Amino acid sequence: MTCCASADNFFNDSHAKRDLLWYRRFGPLPSARKILRALGDVHNRSFIDVGAGVGAITHGALLLGAKHVTVVDASSAYLQTLLKEARLQKHTDRINTYHGDFVEIAPTLSKADVITMDRVICCYENVTGLLEEACKRAAWRICMSFPRRAWWSKGAIQGFNLVQRMRQHAFRVYYHDPEYVDQCLADSGFVPVKFDKSILWSVRLYERQ
Repeated sequence: MTCCASADNFFNDSHAKRDLLWYRRFGPLPSARKILRALGDVHNRSFIDVGAGVGAITHGALLLGAKHVTVVDASSAYLQTLLKEARLQKHTDRINTYHGDFVEIAPTLSKADVITMDRVICCYENVTGLLEEACKRAAWRICMSFPRRAWWSKGAIQGFNLVQRMRQHAFRVYYHDPEYVDQCLADSGFVPVKFDKSILWSVRLYERQ
């Protein structure tokens, strides 16, 4: 089973329904809130939201005045749920969706001002390819969240993967060193300009120089 197929199988209807219920009750998760806060004024900006889930950042950016959001997600259930919420919020006309692996789809996409990836790079074993494609498509900024460099973050990843192996489910998550992430983006001309963090997640905003 491919990485994309295993993610599609794992992030199924039950996950999507649960996450949509949370979003409608409590709003975006803390990491998504931090990304939206870090981006600041996004009026008339175009976005690519990779691994958007139920669309917390997509909907948030559009409510803040973004011009358009292209959504790429490996989960068909999440894409359907995102569009359901977009119809409720009346901005489906400013959203395009693509189902599949961003690394494979990215060459077909137009550039956007901003690329967001909330809790996405930990789902990619091939993080280098992911970041390279993101840098090619981002005209201005990239903002993402990923596991902190801390023993408890690494422990949580190891524990999750152990449970997945016991369940005989193919989907895995990965730890990538933040310094390596920084270097990948620096090689493409992006530098970190804002930092934030929670117990498990680092949030970084990068800007093209």
